[in-house]
Amino acid sequence: MPEPVSIITFAGVAVLGGAGCLRETQSRSSGVSDQAGFVAETARSLVARNDLTASIIGNRAEVMSELYELADEHAEPGWDGAEAPAVSEAVLERAAELIAALPSSVPNPELAVDPDDGAIALEWSDGPHRVFSVSVGESQRMACAGIDGTDVWHNVSRFDGATVPQFVLQGIQKVIG
Repeated sequence: MPEPVSIITFAGVAVLGGAGCLRETQSRSSGVSDQAGFVAETARSLVARNDLTASIIGNRAEVMSELYELADEHAEPGWDGAEAPAVSEAVLERAAELIAALPSSVPNPELAVDPDDGAIALEWSDGPHRVFSVSVGESQRMACAGIDGTDVWHNVSRFDGATVPQFVLQGIQKVIG
């Protein structure tokens, strides 16, 4: 007798974020109803998307995890004990897009939240006198600044959500050379 698709599988996915549950569901071939076929096909699609996302993020998984933890810690206004604004979903999304767009040759940045505007700062450094920082807010405009010994530079760059601006890549290269 065919085994029905288990609601427990979907509970596991919902509660645990269960890629493993999805993998098991997508490989089952014992369901015979149209609904079982739909569930198996949907699970296959979700597993494929999850695998693609993991391959795209690659070495960025750790910093992405840090980003979401940071946003969660700063999700409420006044997180600094004063009047700091919360990190918005738009800021979180733009920062995640920038991190995901970085070439694999670029090391992961350090992350911080600006208590004045709720922007997320991405920072690369090689000591106290070699630092480059990008401030990601809700708009496409990102404030960038760097110091390399006695040389200081700054700019506002536009990020389209997919291509890291050349100024940003050059700034990172200057400090981590």
